[in-house]
Amino acid sequence: MALKAYRPMAAAAGAAAAALLAAGCSGGSGGDEPEPLSEQRLAQASLGAREVDGYQIERASAKSAAGAGSAESDRSECQPVAALLGSSPKPKPVRSVVNTFARTGDGKAYEGLMGMVRVAAYKDGGAKGTLADLRKSAESCEDGFGMKTGEGEEQKFSAVQRLAAPKLGDESAAYRLVNTSEKAPSLVAVVRTGSTLSMFFVTSLTDPQRVEMPQDLLKAQVEKVQKAEKGRATAPSSGDVEHGDAGEAGDSQDS
Repeated sequence: MALKAYRPMAAAAGAAAAALLAAGCSGGSGGDEPEPLSEQRLAQASLGAREVDGYQIERASAKSAAGAGSAESDRSECQPVAALLGSSPKPKPVRSVVNTFARTGDGKAYEGLMGMVRVAAYKDGGAKGTLADLRKSAESCEDGFGMKTGEGEEQKFSAVQRLAAPKLGDESAAYRLVNTSEKAPSLVAVVRTGSTLSMFFVTSLTDPQRVEMPQDLLKAQVEKVQKAEKGRATAPSSGDVEHGDAGEAGDSQDS
């Protein structure tokens, strides 16, 4: 994996490795953006450890998964992309849940595949705005950019390449980013469902050049977010909490 600001902790990977994150947008628009999911409902919207066949999923601290502080680009127009690569994306979500994942099993398909999933709840149009800013930034930075991680490490990316966006949610995005020093591409998909963003950062340990987006994992995660968005409108839980900073287990960071 490429970007050392991210350190997936999935047990199936066998060892901690740095994960490269990439960001960008394409695709349609639509769908209302209501108030952000509560802490409880956001936790319910996150995938469980064995919920998707063929994957080991583990809850991670937002800080341990994404390094410390904000990433800074050397080009102002690329800052929305760079900001997503640190632990303090802008605009800041109300709360988020971070999971790492690794592909398991004996088959060759997706062998070595691993990465991170961040599910983030926004308010005041923050999810739409984040997606729009990423779209513009990715288009402006197709020829790459430099950045410094929140931990002070210099990184250089040679290109931001648009990929076919997944047909999920209200809006979706997919991009490929290449770290020139690591020479390892990684993929990102961003899906907006109402006021919630599901962000997928994917790389491969065994064959970085052939990394693919795990569509089954994307679909499962977005479907859980959709249920959470619909469920709160039809049967709100008396235990819902509208504030949160639930500590270092990844449950509701960023509030």
